[in-house]
Amino acid sequence: MKCLSGSRKKKSGPYYQMKKGSAGCPEADRITSHKDCEKAHDALGLHRGRQWHGNTPAIPGGCTTRQERSHDLHWNKRANGRARGDMTPICKKSSDFVVFEGQGHCRHGQIYASRAWELAPASNGRKGFNTPEYKAWVQEAWRRCLKKHSGVKFVSAWTDAGYRCYTAKACKPNGGGGTRSWKWLN
Repeated sequence: MKCLSGSRKKKSGPYYQMKKGSAGCPEADRITSHKDCEKAHDALGLHRGRQWHGNTPAIPGGCTTRQERSHDLHWNKRANGRARGDMTPICKKSSDFVVFEGQGHCRHGQIYASRAWELAPASNGRKGFNTPEYKAWVQEAWRRCLKKHSGVKFVSAWTDAGYRCYTAKACKPNGGGGTRSWKWLN
């Protein structure tokens, strides 16, 4: 039997690494303090003995790591920077209990389907996926779905403030526009 190095999954909490050489984290997932950047390095099992602090457009903004040489932890006060091939941005999930499952709604296991505008008045208008309003709708949809059934595993939320709840073990989003599906982590 062959044992593969690194095959065990490390508990990282809400923190994750982008692909090495990426320009930075999604706006909603940016780490906003040096202290949280240190916590992220610890949670991900990364070295942080030598640190760099500064404000430059030449590297990714926020929290990054470079484990090969020189400084391990980089904290760039500049929110937006530039990709660099030897650096890996470190991010924090904007919601520590749900993760993006896919574009469209789940196909099976639906236990509830709301009408449009159940989460907000229609007068507020449709909201894009990256808006604070949509993110709040996703959280409210989860709250309502879990109140309806504690076994809910997936929620689909629409840009028109509608939502659906699912108890199926898997979600295969249909790829449709105007909605995204989310998975419960706990």
